[in-house]
Amino acid sequence: MRKTVIALLTTVVLGACSGPSDRWQPTEVRRLNEVVFVNYDHTVRFDPGGGTLASTERGRLDAFLLRIAVSAADEISVDAGGTADDLGLSRADEVAAHVRRRIPGAQVGAGGPGARPEAANVVRIVVGRYSVIPPDCPNWSKPPGFDPTNSDPSNFGCASTTNLGLMVADPADLVRGRELAPMDGEAATLGIQRYRAGEIRTMDLEEVQ
Repeated sequence: MRKTVIALLTTVVLGACSGPSDRWQPTEVRRLNEVVFVNYDHTVRFDPGGGTLASTERGRLDAFLLRIAVSAADEISVDAGGTADDLGLSRADEVAAHVRRRIPGAQVGAGGPGARPEAANVVRIVVGRYSVIPPDCPNWSKPPGFDPTNSDPSNFGCASTTNLGLMVADPADLVRGRELAPMDGEAATLGIQRYRAGEIRTMDLEEVQ
Protein backbone atom coordinates (compact mmCIF):
# COMPACT_ATOMS: atom_id res chain seq x y z
CA MET A 1 0.00 0.00 0.00
CA ARG A 2 2.83 2.39 0.89
CA LYS A 3 4.58 1.71 -2.48
CA THR A 4 1.36 2.40 -4.32
CA VAL A 5 0.94 5.76 -2.58
CA ILE A 6 4.55 6.75 -3.37
CA ALA A 7 4.09 5.80 -7.04
CA LEU A 8 0.91 7.87 -7.27
CA LEU A 9 2.59 10.87 -5.65
CA THR A 10 5.53 10.57 -8.05
CA THR A 11 3.18 10.51 -11.02
CA VAL A 12 1.31 13.57 -9.77
CA VAL A 13 4.54 15.52 -9.15
CA LEU A 14 6.05 14.67 -12.54
CA GLY A 15 2.79 15.43 -14.28
CA ALA A 16 2.68 18.83 -12.63
CA CYS A 17 6.19 19.60 -13.96
CA SER A 18 5.26 18.81 -17.54
CA GLY A 19 3.14 20.76 -19.97
CA PRO A 20 1.88 20.80 -23.54
CA SER A 21 5.30 21.89 -24.85
CA ASP A 22 7.16 18.73 -23.90
CA ARG A 23 4.40 16.59 -25.39
CA TRP A 24 4.78 18.38 -28.74
CA GLN A 25 6.90 16.59 -31.37
CA PRO A 26 9.06 18.29 -34.09
CA THR A 27 7.45 15.99 -36.67
CA GLU A 28 4.23 17.96 -36.25
CA VAL A 29 5.56 20.82 -38.37
CA ARG A 30 7.12 20.78 -41.87
CA ARG A 31 10.00 23.23 -42.30
CA LEU A 32 11.14 22.16 -45.76
CA ASN A 33 10.63 23.56 -49.23
CA GLU A 34 8.71 21.18 -51.46
CA VAL A 35 9.87 21.23 -55.08
CA VAL A 36 7.40 19.96 -57.67
CA PHE A 37 7.50 19.76 -61.46
CA VAL A 38 4.48 21.30 -63.13
CA ASN A 39 3.36 21.36 -66.76
CA TYR A 40 1.39 24.06 -68.55
CA ASP A 41 -0.05 23.21 -71.95
CA HIS A 42 -1.70 25.20 -74.70
CA THR A 43 -3.19 24.16 -78.01
CA VAL A 44 -2.67 26.07 -81.25
CA ARG A 45 -5.34 25.49 -83.87
CA PHE A 46 -4.72 25.43 -87.62
CA ASP A 47 -7.18 25.50 -90.48
CA PRO A 48 -7.74 22.07 -92.07
CA GLY A 49 -4.92 21.51 -94.53
CA GLY A 50 -3.34 24.88 -93.62
CA GLY A 51 0.18 25.31 -92.32
CA THR A 52 0.24 29.03 -91.51
CA LEU A 53 -0.13 30.29 -87.96
CA ALA A 54 -3.12 32.63 -87.97
CA SER A 55 -2.88 36.02 -86.26
CA THR A 56 -5.64 35.11 -83.79
CA GLU A 57 -3.82 31.92 -82.77
CA ARG A 58 -0.56 33.84 -82.55
CA GLY A 59 -2.24 36.25 -80.16
CA ARG A 60 -3.61 33.39 -78.04
CA LEU A 61 -0.17 31.81 -77.91
CA ASP A 62 1.48 35.09 -76.87
CA ALA A 63 -1.13 35.56 -74.13
CA PHE A 64 -0.40 32.06 -72.83
CA LEU A 65 3.35 32.67 -72.75
CA LEU A 66 2.82 35.97 -70.96
CA ARG A 67 0.35 34.55 -68.45
CA ILE A 68 2.71 31.83 -67.18
CA ALA A 69 5.82 34.06 -67.53
CA VAL A 70 7.79 31.67 -69.73
CA SER A 71 11.57 32.01 -69.50
CA ALA A 72 14.57 30.44 -71.19
CA ALA A 73 15.03 28.20 -68.14
CA ASP A 74 11.74 26.37 -68.78
CA GLU A 75 11.50 23.04 -70.59
CA ILE A 76 9.46 23.72 -73.72
CA SER A 77 8.25 21.18 -76.25
CA VAL A 78 5.90 21.35 -79.22
CA ASP A 79 4.24 18.25 -80.65
CA ALA A 80 2.79 17.85 -84.10
CA GLY A 81 -0.73 17.02 -83.04
CA GLY A 82 -2.50 13.82 -83.94
CA THR A 83 -0.11 12.84 -86.72
CA ALA A 84 3.56 13.27 -87.42
CA ASP A 85 3.25 13.80 -91.18
CA ASP A 86 5.05 16.56 -93.04
CA LEU A 87 2.25 19.04 -92.47
CA GLY A 88 2.10 18.34 -88.73
CA LEU A 89 5.87 18.66 -88.38
CA SER A 90 5.83 21.89 -90.37
CA ARG A 91 3.17 23.31 -88.08
CA ALA A 92 5.15 22.30 -84.99
CA ASP A 93 8.29 23.91 -86.41
CA GLU A 94 6.41 27.16 -87.07
CA VAL A 95 5.04 27.31 -83.52
CA ALA A 96 8.48 26.47 -82.09
CA ALA A 97 10.10 29.20 -84.19
CA HIS A 98 7.56 31.73 -82.93
CA VAL A 99 8.28 30.77 -79.32
CA ARG A 100 12.02 31.14 -79.88
CA ARG A 101 11.46 34.62 -81.27
CA ARG A 102 9.37 35.57 -78.25
CA ILE A 103 11.68 33.97 -75.67
CA PRO A 104 15.35 34.57 -76.63
CA GLY A 105 17.57 31.71 -75.60
CA ALA A 106 14.70 29.26 -75.12
CA GLN A 107 15.37 25.64 -76.00
CA VAL A 108 12.27 24.38 -77.77
CA GLY A 109 11.87 20.80 -78.86
CA ALA A 110 9.54 20.13 -81.77
CA GLY A 111 8.66 16.75 -83.17
CA GLY A 112 6.31 13.80 -83.26
CA PRO A 113 2.71 13.26 -82.23
CA GLY A 114 1.55 13.98 -78.74
CA ALA A 115 -1.98 15.32 -78.90
CA ARG A 116 -5.10 13.21 -79.19
CA PRO A 117 -5.42 11.41 -82.55
CA GLU A 118 -8.68 13.24 -83.31
CA ALA A 119 -6.95 16.60 -82.91
CA ALA A 120 -5.48 16.51 -86.39
CA ASN A 121 -5.40 20.28 -86.81
CA VAL A 122 -3.98 21.10 -83.40
CA VAL A 123 -0.40 21.64 -82.30
CA ARG A 124 0.24 21.46 -78.58
CA ILE A 125 2.93 23.35 -76.69
CA VAL A 126 3.93 22.13 -73.23
CA VAL A 127 5.94 24.24 -70.79
CA GLY A 128 7.44 22.43 -67.81
CA ARG A 129 9.22 23.93 -64.84
CA TYR A 130 10.08 23.25 -61.24
CA SER A 131 8.14 25.20 -58.66
CA VAL A 132 8.75 25.71 -54.95
CA ILE A 133 6.03 25.26 -52.34
CA PRO A 134 7.33 26.93 -49.16
CA PRO A 135 6.47 25.63 -45.70
CA ASP A 136 3.40 26.88 -43.87
CA CYS A 137 5.01 29.75 -41.98
CA PRO A 138 4.88 31.23 -39.45
CA ASN A 139 4.10 28.17 -37.36
CA TRP A 140 3.47 28.59 -33.65
CA SER A 141 1.85 25.20 -33.07
CA LYS A 142 4.25 24.40 -30.23
CA PRO A 143 2.97 25.90 -26.96
CA PRO A 144 5.43 28.48 -25.60
CA GLY A 145 5.23 27.22 -22.02
CA PHE A 146 7.64 25.20 -19.90
CA ASP A 147 9.61 22.67 -21.97
CA PRO A 148 12.07 20.42 -20.12
CA THR A 149 12.98 18.70 -23.43
CA ASN A 150 14.51 22.01 -24.67
CA SER A 151 13.42 21.30 -28.25
CA ASP A 152 13.37 23.98 -30.95
CA PRO A 153 10.37 26.27 -31.31
CA SER A 154 7.93 25.21 -34.02
CA ASN A 155 8.75 28.36 -36.01
CA PHE A 156 12.51 27.80 -35.87
CA GLY A 157 14.05 28.02 -39.36
CA CYS A 158 10.77 28.90 -41.09
CA ALA A 159 11.88 32.32 -42.33
CA SER A 160 15.23 31.10 -43.70
CA THR A 161 13.65 28.17 -45.50
CA THR A 162 10.87 30.30 -46.99
CA ASN A 163 13.32 32.99 -48.12
CA LEU A 164 15.50 30.39 -49.86
CA GLY A 165 12.51 29.03 -51.76
CA LEU A 166 11.41 32.50 -52.82
CA MET A 167 14.85 33.76 -53.83
CA VAL A 168 16.29 30.80 -55.76
CA ALA A 169 16.51 31.76 -59.42
CA ASP A 170 15.89 28.24 -60.71
CA PRO A 171 13.99 25.89 -58.34
CA ALA A 172 15.57 22.96 -60.18
CA ASP A 173 18.79 23.86 -58.34
CA LEU A 174 17.09 22.61 -55.16
CA VAL A 175 16.63 19.21 -56.80
CA ARG A 176 19.95 18.69 -58.56
CA GLY A 177 23.19 20.57 -59.03
CA ARG A 178 24.20 22.17 -62.27
CA GLU A 179 26.78 20.54 -64.49
CA LEU A 180 30.13 22.29 -64.49
CA ALA A 181 31.31 23.77 -67.75
CA PRO A 182 34.53 22.40 -69.27
CA MET A 183 37.65 23.98 -67.81
CA ASP A 184 41.41 23.79 -67.91
CA GLY A 185 42.34 21.70 -64.89
CA GLU A 186 45.89 23.02 -64.79
CA ALA A 187 44.76 26.64 -64.79
CA ALA A 188 42.04 25.91 -62.23
CA THR A 189 44.62 24.66 -59.70
CA LEU A 190 47.04 27.58 -60.07
CA GLY A 191 45.32 29.49 -57.28
CA ILE A 192 45.78 26.58 -54.88
CA GLN A 193 49.43 26.20 -55.88
CA ARG A 194 50.10 29.91 -55.28
CA TYR A 195 48.38 29.75 -51.92
CA ARG A 196 50.45 26.78 -50.76
CA ALA A 197 53.64 28.41 -51.98
CA GLY A 198 52.83 31.70 -50.29
CA GLU A 199 52.73 33.52 -53.61
CA ILE A 200 49.33 35.17 -53.22
CA ARG A 201 49.35 38.34 -55.30
CA THR A 202 47.60 41.29 -53.71
CA MET A 203 45.93 43.95 -55.83
CA ASP A 204 46.02 47.60 -54.86
CA LEU A 205 43.06 49.93 -55.20
CA GLU A 206 44.24 51.42 -58.49
CA GLU A 207 44.31 48.00 -60.18
CA VAL A 208 40.80 47.21 -58.99
CA GLN A 209 39.47 50.48 -60.39
